Formats: sequence, C-alpha cells, structure tokens
Amino acid sequence: MKKALIASLIAGVVLLILSLRLSYLAINTMPKLMEEYFSPVFRSSGNIDWMFYVHPFILSIALKWFWERYKDEFKGPLLLRAIEVALVYGIVAMVPVL
Repeated sequence: MKKALIASLIAGVVLLILSLRLSYLAINTMPKLMEEYFSPVFRSSGNIDWMFYVHPFILSIALKWFWERYKDEFKGPLLLRAIEVALVYGIVAMVPVL
C-alpha cells in the first residue's frame, strides 16, 4: 500500500509539472486563443484554481488503481499494454464530454 501511494504521489507531481509546462507552452504559442479561454465566459467567478493542482494527484491514484486491476487483461510487452490502457482510459474519459 505504501509503495502504491508513493508511486501515485510521484506520478501526481510529474503530471502537475507537465501540465504546468504545457499550459505555459500553450500561452506562449497561442496567446489569443488562451486569452479567450481565460476570459470570464469560460471561467466561473469563484476561485477554483485549486482543482488544477489537485487533479493530477486524483488522476494518478485512479490510473494506478486501474492499472493494477486490469493489467493482466492486456497481453503483450509492457509498453504495448500501457498504450492499450491509455487508449481505454482516453475513451472512458471522453464519454462524459460527448
């Protein structure tokens, strides 16, 4: 349990750093689009920025659980199984958006 928690925390930190870097990259490469995105139309008036910082940790815990639960269902080398799990997660994550 402790090993899984530490792995999830490390993955959460990596995801947070990656998302921050990509956010700054998007701001620098597409300033007009990001200006529209950060307008009050798309962001509520409340302070919900904490969700941006908590989301990678919740996501890493959920993905760790998903991987441990279903890794035996996928066959092949580790990289291929990881890609298959990522595709399944991507499909499942996109269903509510549709």
